[in-house]
Amino acid sequence: MANARSHVNRQEGFSLVELLVVMVISLLFAIAIFGIFNAFTRQNNQTMATQDMWQQGRVALYMIQQDIGKAGYGLEPQSCAATIPAVSVTYSTAGTDLLSAITVSTGITGLDLASIPLGNVNAGDGAIPLTAPGGSALTTSTPILLRAQQAGGGCVTDTINAVGSTSISLSTPSPFSAIAYAANPQAGAVTYSLAPVSTTCALGSLDRSTAAQPTPAPVACGVIAMSAECNYQNGTTPQTCIGGINANGDLLQSIQLAILIGSARSDRQYHGPTSFTMPGGATVATMSNHRYTLLQGVIPLRNYYVVPQ
Repeated sequence: MANARSHVNRQEGFSLVELLVVMVISLLFAIAIFGIFNAFTRQNNQTMATQDMWQQGRVALYMIQQDIGKAGYGLEPQSCAATIPAVSVTYSTAGTDLLSAITVSTGITGLDLASIPLGNVNAGDGAIPLTAPGGSALTTSTPILLRAQQAGGGCVTDTINAVGSTSISLSTPSPFSAIAYAANPQAGAVTYSLAPVSTTCALGSLDRSTAAQPTPAPVACGVIAMSAECNYQNGTTPQTCIGGINANGDLLQSIQLAILIGSARSDRQYHGPTSFTMPGGATVATMSNHRYTLLQGVIPLRNYYVVPQ
């Protein structure tokens, strides 16, 4: 009995202090593991948000490039398509919210050949006798399209110098015997605009609408600003877009487009600038805990056709 009692007394275990030490060490280890996991998760989420930002920006640029790049398709020397796309760049502002105040509309304008037939013109003539009503609605900004009468003939566009009661005078004489049309500048219009913050796009979105579908549809989330400058034939640097022809008579050849897009995910550890200066000089407000990037592209007018303005 004495030996058994002695054996029991010799059994040892962890003291309360030892257990507390082990628990503290385990807790510190768990905190360290959680911190590493949390940092990894945060970095992974931020990387995914940045990749999504780049993807959204590339989609936006691609869509606009496709629309603008179609300008003039169908205006071949041999024949004319039923609809001739053209391109124009306009600016407008709305509201006071800097996230949605700058609106850039970059669109395609279709020329409907059969909109308003004006009459016939001979090669070398500088005026078109009006054989159809509607002359009073014509102005010097109305695009005129001359379609050659002979089979296989071409198309050219012109502007109006003056509108009379029985005829209109052209800016340049007609190069061939043609049928003249006043174009409908609204057919096929495509407009890109900036939309404010919504439940689906935390920073706003770039929307696209057409004449056939006037309700704007989001193209890319996160686009907060756009700018467009124009390269004209004899210019050495990009200029403010003033239409298809500048004051010197040079034709628009390409559009230099810039899109400022931001990541939808905020980063408390990132402190960026609170404003951004776009190409052309416009200043846009940004949020310092969001990352932004500027995507740029030069969009050539492959078919070298613009609506004179």
